[in-house]
Amino acid sequence: MTMDQYFKRYSTQYTAGALIALFFLSLVPYLNKAFHIDDTIFLWTAKHIQTDPIHFYNFMVNWDGTEMPMWTRNQNPPLVSYYIAATSYLMGWSESALHFALLAPALAVVAGTYFLAKGLCSKPFLATVSGLMTPVFLVSSTTIMSDVLIDNVQDIVHRNNGHDIVQSQL
Repeated sequence: MTMDQYFKRYSTQYTAGALIALFFLSLVPYLNKAFHIDDTIFLWTAKHIQTDPIHFYNFMVNWDGTEMPMWTRNQNPPLVSYYIAATSYLMGWSESALHFALLAPALAVVAGTYFLAKGLCSKPFLATVSGLMTPVFLVSSTTIMSDVLIDNVQDIVHRNNGHDIVQSQL
């Protein structure tokens, strides 16, 4: 094995390790963060899914002083609520358990960003760290909402449709 092959082989492992370490150092302190903002909408839906998984938005909520059907309040696809329902069945309803479960999609965004950047630029590690450390990613990754899963879908779409779509947005 030449020195160049050795460096390429192990630099990828060190890059992955550094990104994972930075990810956990950035987000683990928020595992006990209280539910807030629109987290409750997704939590209520998840609780309802455990009793009636087919009719996920078929219940009433009082969000702003008026009782209304959930389908008028939650305009998001129910995937996150199904994920929360399954996770809470296995790990319970505590803030730390659900925040920990939602680290997986956030870590997938970091990995997807790295592989997307690897195909588009010469410094994918720097591009990924720049995305990881943005306030919008850090705040979204500590909620119990659909924002991070939507980022995953966008990464997949961009990778599957080729570089020309991503480059046209830059």
